[in-house]
Amino acid sequence: MKVQHRNLYRLGLILVLFSATACIIGCSAPSFLTDMEMIVPIAGSAVAGLLALLASVTGAGASAASSIQAIVTKVDSEFTNLNQLIASYKANPDDNTLDTIETAVNAVVADLKQILDIAGLPDGTSTKVQAVVQVVVGQLEAMLSVIPVLKSSTAGQTLPQVVKPVAAATFKANIYGILGAK
Repeated sequence: MKVQHRNLYRLGLILVLFSATACIIGCSAPSFLTDMEMIVPIAGSAVAGLLALLASVTGAGASAASSIQAIVTKVDSEFTNLNQLIASYKANPDDNTLDTIETAVNAVVADLKQILDIAGLPDGTSTKVQAVVQVVVGQLEAMLSVIPVLKSSTAGQTLPQVVKPVAAATFKANIYGILGAK
């Protein structure tokens, strides 16, 4: 089996496990905030790990790698801001801070999705970059589904279904599994 097919198989398996876990596990605000505090730095590290991977790209893929590196640098500063917002919310919970967190997460997701549109990387590198981005985006989108539940302004309203983000340890293992794959 080719390496690319094995990597795609791994990604598919990770996504199936993520979906199954999300369907089985419920979500509570206190555990969500604890997980969110742990997941954001892991996601930031995962995205930063792409910089090392992209630094080794030369030749025809160098232009694409440079474009992705610029996005990753921007996302890294957005993750720093997001960490500060989460700490602020934990210290003083209010809907305005949640709105700001939601906006920040949406910005990160939009920036990361730009990476998926960049072509020109060698196949092995491209597979890893896309897999990391998809796992991080999936986790962030799951976080976005939880935010309305935390808002006091939505009390008593029927809300869309919540997809609980995977636990921080599982998320970390998934990322390391992708970046460590040969």
